[in-house]
Amino acid sequence: HHGMVYHCPHRLSYFLIPIRCEDETIGTLMVGPILLGKREDQKTHDNLAKTLGVDHEVFSDRIREIKVFSHHGIRIVLEFLEELVHHLVREAYHRQELEKLVPGFLAMHQLGDKFFSATHSNLLVNYLLDIASEVVGADSGSVLLIDETKKTFSIKSARGLHREVIKTKYIPLTSSITGWVVAKRKPVLIGLSGTKEEVPHERLKRPKIKVSMVVPLEVGPKVLGVFCLNSKSANRRFNRNNLALLDQLGKLAGVALAKSSVN
Repeated sequence: HHGMVYHCPHRLSYFLIPIRCEDETIGTLMVGPILLGKREDQKTHDNLAKTLGVDHEVFSDRIREIKVFSHHGIRIVLEFLEELVHHLVREAYHRQELEKLVPGFLAMHQLGDKFFSATHSNLLVNYLLDIASEVVGADSGSVLLIDETKKTFSIKSARGLHREVIKTKYIPLTSSITGWVVAKRKPVLIGLSGTKEEVPHERLKRPKIKVSMVVPLEVGPKVLGVFCLNSKSANRRFNRNNLALLDQLGKLAGVALAKSSVN
């Protein structure tokens, strides 16, 4: 019923999350290997490699490739993954049940994949926005996905924004900071000293917002969209560490959105 954590002799951590459907465990999601807390210094790695009887240079190279998460950071990622997997399982289960009750229903109504992928992507972007807002204590936020045919963004989810903004169905790709983030393919923190210089000033159009984070949603070579978080006051949680954490969430969400073929 509960997730487990396993620490191997190499000081790496693996998290096991049960996948449940209708009160039955149908599988396990394994997340890892990760480094929990902090990366050890070179001397510790060399001593550990010696103890384990492995080549210390190879060991150091491999360890460098492993991502480091704080306890808080991995909890956020695990919660997101758990929610995401359960959405996918529930979707598949409901689909199966619907087909059992009314054979040919999905094909007959031409709902099929499109209906389920749209439902799934809406749940996913709402959950992404909820958990990301919670991490940094954002006053407002939005998830914008790229509509390739129109070369615009469409607002998929929004929290705390003015109605006029939400009513705007399409936003040009070249507009505001979001298009700049898509072009650069990197998350950006706006409002802290030393960060404005890299962002073109003409893109910063909302003076009431004190700090913002804009994170790309990408999978492989493709950017699917961005999510934006804003705070009206100085907020310590809008920092580089949380920006890196939300970038990881953005990559996970990008994979999930690509699977649901929203574009």
